[in-house]
Amino acid sequence: MCVYPNLDREIKSLGISKKQVAESVKIRYQTFIVKCNGKNEFTFDEVLNIKNVLGTDMPLEQLFAREDQMA
Repeated sequence: MCVYPNLDREIKSLGISKKQVAESVKIRYQTFIVKCNGKNEFTFDEVLNIKNVLGTDMPLEQLFAREDQMA
């Protein structure tokens, strides 16, 4: 399960797969899933690239807010 609910919602709202996002930002799908599950952190460059691929105007802090940080 993705610990970034806003990221998960954005991906689903676009009707694309996490695999497509991973390929677009040039990281392995397995690495993307590990990072999405909170076991490793995304790099700043990866965060920027994911935001650009999604084409969202959501601030990075909101897009990558962890589930346990949301109130």
